[in-house]
Amino acid sequence: MRIHKSATVGLLLILAVAAGLRFYDLDRASMGSDVMEFYKIAQAGIPPGELLRNGANYIPGVSPVWFAAHNAFLQFFRLKATFGEVRLLDALAGWLTVLAIFGLGSRLGGRAFGLLAAFCLALHPIPIQMSRECYFYAPVMLGCVLMLWGLLILVDRLQNNQSPGLPFYALIYSGFILTTYLTSASWVFTLIVGIGLYALLLPKTLRRVLPWRVVGILTGGFLLVSLPLLISEWGLKTALYQFAGEGAAHWGEVFGEKKLGVTVSDFLQVLQGFMLGRGPLRSLLNILLLAAAVYRVVSLWRKHTKWRVLMYCFAATFVLLFFVHARSVHLVASRHFAPLIPFFVLLVCLGLEWVAEVLQQRVAFLRGRSVPTRALAFLVLILAFGMPAVWAVQVDAGYPWKQVSNWADRHLPPNTVVLCDRWFTPWNELSINPSTNAVYTFTIPNEPPNVYMESRWRETAIAFLRNHPFAAFFDQKQYWGRIGPWEEPHKLFSHKEEFVDVANNRLEHIGLAYRVPSSDTPEAWRSMTLYYNRPEDVLERSRREGARVVVGFGPEWAYLKPWRPPPGWSEQLMQTLWIQAGAFSARGKGFSTLAEINQFPQAELMNYLNAGRWDDYRVAGEHTALRIYNLTGVDLPVELRLSGISLNGPIQMKIGATGLAFPATLLTTRTVPLKLHPGENTVPFSVAPGRFFLVKQVVCQAVP
Repeated sequence: MRIHKSATVGLLLILAVAAGLRFYDLDRASMGSDVMEFYKIAQAGIPPGELLRNGANYIPGVSPVWFAAHNAFLQFFRLKATFGEVRLLDALAGWLTVLAIFGLGSRLGGRAFGLLAAFCLALHPIPIQMSRECYFYAPVMLGCVLMLWGLLILVDRLQNNQSPGLPFYALIYSGFILTTYLTSASWVFTLIVGIGLYALLLPKTLRRVLPWRVVGILTGGFLLVSLPLLISEWGLKTALYQFAGEGAAHWGEVFGEKKLGVTVSDFLQVLQGFMLGRGPLRSLLNILLLAAAVYRVVSLWRKHTKWRVLMYCFAATFVLLFFVHARSVHLVASRHFAPLIPFFVLLVCLGLEWVAEVLQQRVAFLRGRSVPTRALAFLVLILAFGMPAVWAVQVDAGYPWKQVSNWADRHLPPNTVVLCDRWFTPWNELSINPSTNAVYTFTIPNEPPNVYMESRWRETAIAFLRNHPFAAFFDQKQYWGRIGPWEEPHKLFSHKEEFVDVANNRLEHIGLAYRVPSSDTPEAWRSMTLYYNRPEDVLERSRREGARVVVGFGPEWAYLKPWRPPPGWSEQLMQTLWIQAGAFSARGKGFSTLAEINQFPQAELMNYLNAGRWDDYRVAGEHTALRIYNLTGVDLPVELRLSGISLNGPIQMKIGATGLAFPATLLTTRTVPLKLHPGENTVPFSVAPGRFFLVKQVVCQAVP
């Protein structure tokens, strides 16, 4: 009874540590990559039933089950869709895995071994990071532990010639759902454990030790539970698409050629992370613990069926996962091998336990002192995982988007346009992690790499930055690993700010990071940079280049890139806007009338439309102003040429003291004479209330 109480107290303490590392400051990290889709769907408040029926409409190619579970959880408890609250269910799954592995470890080697396994998983940085991410690998790992626990219950029951009870079915079916419905990455594990179940059951059934109904119940349950996977668009069909045919070809373009040697190297690094990590001392401990664990397994092989079954499952899953990944175009990532984590945790603990027993036998001071000897195993885990576990709580998921926006809020002027080097970034990661001052944008789509190169994207970026001299540039170093570094921003900007996910880099350095940068990206490139100029820097550069006038937009000007129709804008209006913008860029002038558009050949109009949809505009308000800088030391007569379009009817406006009229939905150019004093000149630019006017281009030239 005293031992049972000690185990209970120990388990409660371990669960408290696990909860702190998984639930503390959950809203800290940025939302990036695919996890932001979870956040968007949670924000939208889509009913779980709708997600299950029409998941492909919201996030194609991914199972909607965990999305639906997230929304059901949030809506049932009436939680807000904040960064922290949308991650609560994932953190809960990670915390429950610690409890589940205690049950698995206790079934395997007694309560002391179960406590050691729970403590190892509670402190392990990779499961901590996995549990703090709004994604589906934390519940997948929980499902793997539940299935293994159920498998070991079956071993015990069969050794006593007993039919498996209700706990067995509850663990197997719940684990089966979590390892099949959330992602195809765990299907290999599920297949191997399923084969193991039948390998144990069928001999007993054929010898009539067990009734056939046990196999029938298990098989019928599997078929019933897996039926939606076979018929749904997000089940087997999606998995086949991802690993064969068009899907494989698409991801092959994204990731590039995959070499077997790189796959083997990445695979071994991932497996090191599942133990104690990499580095001289950690690698040495990995080898020692793995050797001790193998020695112990060999000694237990004949006597303990549970270890034998467990190692068969481990070896088969290990080999098959490697084979599948070697054949796949997808990159090696630790999250894809989540089913292996429970096996490695158990092996680490088995090695530690054996070392503790050897010390207990060989060291006179420890002989007969089981508690201090057990404490040695816990001490090793604390030394190996203690500080990395703290770092894991501080991880920005590899991409510190929040840092970028928080810095922009403090240092950039309001409505500063920031060009991003990755076209997904401004309307995904940085829209989910927004700034109040920065307006993130892009030039044209530049993914995958062949599009980046064929479109000569870097030239479009330079043209944008030349046309928007007061803009900033955000460089994620997209494709630097394949195409090479891009040093041009150094020539255009006088200042830069580096953003580094320090905690993730520390963990990556010792092999314990959950998400790591691409293997072809050197560590020196694993930061994100925001390049920017102060106004005086722009003016000084313009003077050096021989410019006499520079035009700027004040903070009251909005920025718009209508590549997708904003709410309430008709498709016809958008096509008219895109066609005229594309024609203006190609010809340097607009159409004389809207009727002229219809007289152009259809193919030419489509070229204009495809080019013009990526153009950007400034939006004038009722009280806006142009900031025009005269870089000479004398008064300068200039001609201001304004090209713009009114989208909701004819418009009357004023630039300075000059009144101008623009027709409806026709991109038109007007000219205004001005006289500029040396330095900054504020030229009022007023539009009638309720009117929506887009400025395509402003050119200010000195009059000869």
